[in-house]
Amino acid sequence: MKEAAMREKELAVECGDVDKSGIPLVTVIVEGSWTKRSYRTNYSSLSGAAAIIGARTGKLLYLGMRNKYCGTCAWAVRLNIPPKQHKCFKNWSGNSTAMESDVIVEGFCQCLKMYGIKFNRVIGDGDSNVCKMILDARPYHDLLVEKIECKNHLLRNFCNKLQELARSSKHGHVCEKELPIVF
Repeated sequence: MKEAAMREKELAVECGDVDKSGIPLVTVIVEGSWTKRSYRTNYSSLSGAAAIIGARTGKLLYLGMRNKYCGTCAWAVRLNIPPKQHKCFKNWSGNSTAMESDVIVEGFCQCLKMYGIKFNRVIGDGDSNVCKMILDARPYHDLLVEKIECKNHLLRNFCNKLQELARSSKHGHVCEKELPIVF
């Protein structure tokens, strides 16, 4: 990740993407996932991960995981004994839906210290609150992070809304069968 960050840093400087202090500004792509996710119905995953990827290189700059469960601790609770000394992987007690944004905000807050760069633009899906959380965290006091909508997610969400509209009886019946999604 450090090598990828240094390459992103070089490319940003070459393109003149630096702030007034000379700190390189890097555009990143963010994405997260949960181990259990049924779209729009169940958000109770016990673990999740998120990644920050450099837009110019396509390489990983930051990766984090959140776990609401530790097997060793759970076993000890079942047996009603104190857990043995172990490396506990439970590092999250909040809502599963906030795992992705927490990891990404952490990456934004750490990038200056870790690599000497700032993430100034974020390309991501439109169905998460990641951008709001980044803006609320204000990782860089002198820079407002810009959101760029991922065209793949934008198109998929648009097609889903069109299909819902076509099948919806409250807007009048438009179509008998499911519409094909063509990319």
